[in-house]
Amino acid sequence: MKKACFIILLSVAFVILAVSFGTKAYSDTVKWSPDGGKTYKEETGDVLNETYDEIEMKSGAGTKKIKQKDVQSTTYAKQPPQMDEALRAMQQGDYNKAMEIYRKLLSDPGMRSIFKQQIAYSIALCLQQSQKFDDAIQEYDKLLKDVPQTKYYREICINKAKCALGKGDSKAAIEMLDKARLDVVKFDEKFAFEMDLLKGRIEIDDKKFSAAKATFSKVAGGAGSKYPSAADKANVGLGQCLVIEGDYDTAEKAFVKVIENSKDTIALAGAYNGRGDCYFNKAKKSKDRELYKKAIRDNYLKAKVMYPAPEGEATYEYEKSLYFSGYCYEILSQYPPPEKKQVYTEQAKALYNELIKYFPNSTFRKDAEERLKGIKAS
Repeated sequence: MKKACFIILLSVAFVILAVSFGTKAYSDTVKWSPDGGKTYKEETGDVLNETYDEIEMKSGAGTKKIKQKDVQSTTYAKQPPQMDEALRAMQQGDYNKAMEIYRKLLSDPGMRSIFKQQIAYSIALCLQQSQKFDDAIQEYDKLLKDVPQTKYYREICINKAKCALGKGDSKAAIEMLDKARLDVVKFDEKFAFEMDLLKGRIEIDDKKFSAAKATFSKVAGGAGSKYPSAADKANVGLGQCLVIEGDYDTAEKAFVKVIENSKDTIALAGAYNGRGDCYFNKAKKSKDRELYKKAIRDNYLKAKVMYPAPEGEATYEYEKSLYFSGYCYEILSQYPPPEKKQVYTEQAKALYNELIKYFPNSTFRKDAEERLKGIKAS
């Protein structure tokens, strides 16, 4: 009797496993909002295709298409556990291990097509993070060729330009952005403005300030009230150009306007950092200790603590707040009273070390390392 019960239970278990893990039993879930975030719905079925514009799902009710802009999250059934293993390796900086896992997965003929583009994109990203920029660009281009409307189209446009920058070729980066923008603007005008913002930052780094001002002015005027976040970031860019030109008072007014009106985290971080730059540069001229304190307390640290970059967003402003907060503390350590010297020095070291540890590819890393050496030598 016990043996018969065991056989029955075992048979039931095999049926459950067959249903749960059968090759066609997917049951993915997409959470989305039809009204801009006021209410949410969940759609369950099989994700057939994902493009930069929409998700196509098959369910009992037939086939449904959901706009990507309305999607909050997607949960995939039967996602290979090796994908999580590869992701952990990426997060730990072991890009070779991650790529090895991803390439094995990609060679599996039974792999679902929706996972193939995720894996292909991840391989390109691993190469980019490993600073193998030519190889990364090649992989991004291959994905675009294989899946012309890939859901990673936007990310690829930005990442290819960043790879060119990693090679020190800013001209190629701008050319990539300009070329891709012609296609992007057809389906995502807002993102096209984001690409222009990156172009403006590259122009600043290249010391092409007139070109940068023209680019930021174009975004500020074109985005306007339709895309206020892009307009706010453009106004921060214009303020940064004014700081470079030495017009600190006008720049400060521009940053204050963003601080008072913007709801965008990155724009606010940029505005506080920008206003910190105004005080910092004034302090360097006047040697006024209180201005250095204002630069830290009321600006750089506010950018760091109150407006860190949302997950998945660029961390430039956060990195900048770390570096310049440390720099200001380092300078303040040279002012009386002497009992504050050790406190300020330790704060500077902590901020520099945080930057170096968590943002190894930061444009501020080299300067932070040099300043740390100076502190240790003194």
